[in-house]
Amino acid sequence: MKILFFLIIPFVSFSQFSLTYADKKIPTIAYYKDEISIPVDSVNDIVNDLWNKHINEQKKDLTRKHEIDKSYVEIDGVRMNFSLSRKGKKPSEGYPLYIALHGGGGAPGNVNDEQWEHMKYYYLNSIDTGIYIAPRGISNNWNLHFESLSYPLYDRIIDNLILNNEINPNKIFILGFSAGGDGVYQIAPRMADRLAGANMSAGHPNGTSAVNLFTVPFMIQMGENDAAYDRNKEAAVYHLKLEFLRSKQNKGYINELFLHDNGTHNSPWRDNNPNPSEYAVITNAKEWYNGLDKKLKKKDSNAVRCLNKFTRTPHPNHLIWESNTRANSRGLKAISHYWLSSTNPKGTIEVSFDNNTFIIHQSDEDFTIWIDPKLVDISKKVIIINNSKEIYNQLVAPNINSIAKSIMMKNDPELIYIAEIPIKINN
Repeated sequence: MKILFFLIIPFVSFSQFSLTYADKKIPTIAYYKDEISIPVDSVNDIVNDLWNKHINEQKKDLTRKHEIDKSYVEIDGVRMNFSLSRKGKKPSEGYPLYIALHGGGGAPGNVNDEQWEHMKYYYLNSIDTGIYIAPRGISNNWNLHFESLSYPLYDRIIDNLILNNEINPNKIFILGFSAGGDGVYQIAPRMADRLAGANMSAGHPNGTSAVNLFTVPFMIQMGENDAAYDRNKEAAVYHLKLEFLRSKQNKGYINELFLHDNGTHNSPWRDNNPNPSEYAVITNAKEWYNGLDKKLKKKDSNAVRCLNKFTRTPHPNHLIWESNTRANSRGLKAISHYWLSSTNPKGTIEVSFDNNTFIIHQSDEDFTIWIDPKLVDISKKVIIINNSKEIYNQLVAPNINSIAKSIMMKNDPELIYIAEIPIKINN
């Protein structure tokens, strides 16, 4: 594998990206098109100024305010209704956000509506402080929570709450039961850099890869006897896959399996008991899967309490990204994962960072490293190493264009980048 780098970073306009549903409206900051270099000691001030400009521009968008007030978002005529509940006093850094996905799926509309009504309160009593959102699936199909347009609609809800200064972007959680659990399996790997954690209850993975969960703590809850579609066995297998991935890295892939002893699809175990309660769970998933004697331990399986201990790390020093596990309908957000981006997904990109040095462990595709000023010391040279060879060693020039593009790409004050290093790979 031969890797080339560009000493001169060409400007790439927004129009050159694949603009889809999520990118219909481009605010003024998108027109900072010139690669204007900025002094290193001015970076933080300029980043803050541009982010504040972005917020002020978006606050003029009456559609966003209407969406929050009316509890729905809409893209291309497809509407996602949602309930929104606030609990407790807002922390200075913003509320935690809990997105809870209802059961049903593959059923008449009235059945899915009943399931949605149930989810509006299902986890709510377990939350002391936070914003609780229960979206209604956008169809009545079995995959009602992960239709193509579901993803940019979730992004729109999250973006609105961030821009309205309501939520802490480092405390966003997704939870779901049954068909909602199906959704969690699909959404968490495709929106991994937005999430602080995920809880999947009583769902089926439907072949979804776990690779992108390197940075996402993932809770799996299942009744031992919930055998429809082999959900119980699939839950154990998914847990074992995560454990295998964790053993390869010796870090990341935090997960926990609550395989509830003698549980069915939704009883007698609970993942939403607001009172501290322990339920017997099977601790030896591999042996259980192979028909051997099970070992039991009592654990508190409340999904909210399990997730609350986690906070997103917005400036990770090691990324593993299966770039073709993405939702293309997310537009610019789909092409990136933290400080990596790729417009031509082929497989897995793995890069680590230490002592101002990026080490490329794996990639079969061209990609871009975005420079995170909270990770990289931009007063020093940045080094890139591949196959034990130094392929890049120079100072990186911060520029306004990269800052503006990253704001548009991420819409997240914690994920703003100041320069780009495109990497071209020739096989």
